[in-house]
Amino acid sequence: MIFNDENNENEKYRQDINTIKNILIKVDEKPIYENWVFSTAGILFIIGSIIHYIYYKLQSGTLTDSFFRIWIPVILLMLFLEPVALVRKMAKEALPVFSKTIIKFYIGLCGISAASVFLCVIIIKAGLIGLLPVCILSLWAVFYFYISQMAYTHFTLHGYLLIAIAIIFYNIQTSIEIQIILAGLILGLSMIVAGITEMTKEKKKNEQ
Repeated sequence: MIFNDENNENEKYRQDINTIKNILIKVDEKPIYENWVFSTAGILFIIGSIIHYIYYKLQSGTLTDSFFRIWIPVILLMLFLEPVALVRKMAKEALPVFSKTIIKFYIGLCGISAASVFLCVIIIKAGLIGLLPVCILSLWAVFYFYISQMAYTHFTLHGYLLIAIAIIFYNIQTSIEIQIILAGLILGLSMIVAGITEMTKEKKKNEQ
């Protein structure tokens, strides 16, 4: 009798451990951002590209001027929206913002961002600014591959598409301004599609 009770307790203990493990796995597989942030980032890319096109047509400044006057504000606005989407998502799911998974993710993301900025600076300093759109598309593909490890598995496809487009850009002869505008539009459309796809996936999960 005592022996059976011990077996039952051990079995219950193992079941509890498995339940806890499954819960932790599911938490790690949950998206970390509210889905609107991807589509919003895409819209900002498109708006930036349109303004850049107008700026280019008016011939009112250099490429460096357009970078500081157009793209820096766009990037800063994205950097503001990204943590907002994270905090809102964590609050909605009742999850800690500074969990081990999130901290590891951001350590890696900061490393990728620092390396990306350094690479872009090297390209500009070396006088290879014509390769900047190709570089930006390729680096954004790296971002897609990285974030696809955080439940956004379909982002991998976007990454491969951006690499393919970067190869096309590398092999065509067009002005740097046109390539930057096209790269911004492509990134914008890609982010909007990614956001809509994620919204659709979440809606289907909620309906099940």
